[in-house]
Amino acid sequence: MILPLALALLAQDPADEARAALGKLANRMLAGKTLTADFTQTRRSALLEKPITSAGRLAYRRDPEALAFILTEPARSEVRFEKACYTVYRPDEKQLERFEFEDETVLRGLFTAFNPDVERVRKFAAMKLASKKDGVAHVVLEPTDDKARRLFKSITLSIVERDGTLAGISYTDADGDDVEFALSGMAIDAEVPPETFAPKLPEGVKTLVHKVKADK
Repeated sequence: MILPLALALLAQDPADEARAALGKLANRMLAGKTLTADFTQTRRSALLEKPITSAGRLAYRRDPEALAFILTEPARSEVRFEKACYTVYRPDEKQLERFEFEDETVLRGLFTAFNPDVERVRKFAAMKLASKKDGVAHVVLEPTDDKARRLFKSITLSIVERDGTLAGISYTDADGDDVEFALSGMAIDAEVPPETFAPKLPEGVKTLVHKVKADK
């Protein structure tokens, strides 16, 4: 009895388990065109004595694809992502920075958490199941595209096995910093005001545009 069980466990392919977990997440996300959730962000770096923690609310829109992080603690800021650019708005400083990439594949991994089509993922990242704990599968995506690796070394999606709910996102950036988003209060297909993704900025806001070449 023990031998067949051991053989069955050895036969499990971590990549297959990772694809199965992503499939559950994909089915969950396909239930709606938008997603909202509260988040707590923790950043750890070798250059910092202790982690930096911030909190706020995120919103995702499937079409056209966009992602917004509205931070309320410890300071107000708004970070928005589109296919080939992202912006950082600091209302207290009256400043908006816009980073434009020549190649949209650089940011593709970030949207994977909210639109995790398995075949789409396989085109730009290797996937593996890092661990399972307390009913949550932790799937690691490692970009195979050189351009994407300049932004992310790896992305981990924490997926509740029971129903495919996204419980968290973490990534290691090109500088080696670890950033983790713990999610709660998720709502799929919730009403999201258009200005969440395209806000009307007040007069006096200074805009800085950065062109980021694909080979940099």
